[in-house]
Amino acid sequence: MKKFFKVLACAGAIIGGAAGVYYFLQKRKDEDSFDFDDDDFDDIFDDDDDDRDYVTLPIDGEEE
Repeated sequence: MKKFFKVLACAGAIIGGAAGVYYFLQKRKDEDSFDFDDDDFDDIFDDDDDDRDYVTLPIDGEEE
């Protein structure tokens, strides 16, 4: 009976380790397949709306 529990514990450890490695590899594959060329970020860096007014600074120090 003692030998049966040793075999059962070793089998559980091996199966648990294999499941952990499988989970790690699946998670890594999902992270590597993320597409950064998606159009989700285009609206953040849209430079067409350049409505800023610039102020010219006098170099010689005169104020108007």
